[in-house]
Amino acid sequence: KENNWVKKIYLNTNYKDTLFVRIEEYKPIGIYFFNKKYFFFNENGKIIDEIYISDLSNQSLIIFKGNSSNLKANSIINIMKNNDFGRKFKIESLEYINKRRWDINLYSDIKLLLSEEDPNKSIQNFITIQNKLSEADINNIKRYDLRNLNKTILIKLND
Repeated sequence: KENNWVKKIYLNTNYKDTLFVRIEEYKPIGIYFFNKKYFFFNENGKIIDEIYISDLSNQSLIIFKGNSSNLKANSIINIMKNNDFGRKFKIESLEYINKRRWDINLYSDIKLLLSEEDPNKSIQNFITIQNKLSEADINNIKRYDLRNLNKTILIKLND
C-alpha cells in the first residue's frame, strides 16, 4: 500500500492453504509538468509518481502544463478522442491557460489557441480548416487562433 501506483489491494482465502492477492493500480492518462518536474497523473488528476526526463521519450502520454491542468485534463482528452484528434495530429503538449482555456502545441511547431466557451467547436473548426488548406499553406502557418468561434485567425511564419 505504500507504493504510489497501488490503488487497492484485495485479499481472499480458500480457508485451507491458499491466499489470493489482487492488486489494482492507478492508470495514468497524462504527464503533468509542474515546478520543472514531470509527474504521471490519473483521470481524477491525482499525482501518481514522478517521471524523469530520460524516460519521457518512451511515453505515449501527453504532457500537460499550467496550473490545475492535471485536474481538467480528462475533459480535453475526451474532446480530442471524440474528434479523433490524436490520430490525425501529433500532440507535443497541452497548456491550460489562466485556469480558463487550452492551447494545443503540435510537434510541427504549430499552436492552437482554443475557445474558452467551446473547445470542442474550436477543434472541429481547426480540422475543417486543415482539410481546406494546401500543404504549402499548412507548412507556413504557425498559429491558429480559434478563440472566436465565428472566425479563425491564421498567423504565418513571418508574421
